Amino acid sequence: QPLTFISNKTWRLQQYWQIRWIAIMKKPANLLGRLFFSALFIGLVAYVQYKMAQEANGFTQILVCWVLALVIGSYQFDNEKFYQTYQHYLASLLNQQLIRYSVDILPALFIALATSAILTQAVNFTLETLVLLPLGVLITLISVSKFHRNFFILPSLFFALFLVRLKIA
Repeated sequence: QPLTFISNKTWRLQQYWQIRWIAIMKKPANLLGRLFFSALFIGLVAYVQYKMAQEANGFTQILVCWVLALVIGSYQFDNEKFYQTYQHYLASLLNQQLIRYSVDILPALFIALATSAILTQAVNFTLETLVLLPLGVLITLISVSKFHRNFFILPSLFFALFLVRLKIA
């Protein structure tokens, strides 16, 4: 199906990222939905901060990073579904599983970096957010790949609780 999206074009598809990019362009709703929710959530946090006329404390920042990490990191479900659907065809393209995971992780990490930059610049979060959000997204991506739909939230929850513990100490 991703190949029928470009049926009238003659492209030579030899790399996994090319096929994945075509699949994203064919069904952009999942990625755009995550981007929309992230933007809406950041907007709500900024609005509440503006109305309360105060900066977000460390616990609020950790909660916002955790929720955004779950939303952005859950994109890995789409990647896994795509791979399971076209597993036999993609097996001829992929030599190593590390390459597939690297290609799948890059868009989510880019979104996480952009989101954390927006949080630090526009919403006045601390600079720790530039590290915490991408790290939380990475933990979510890896846990989705390892645990699939079972307990993928637990590793990121332990990470958030660890950060809360660091803020208290």
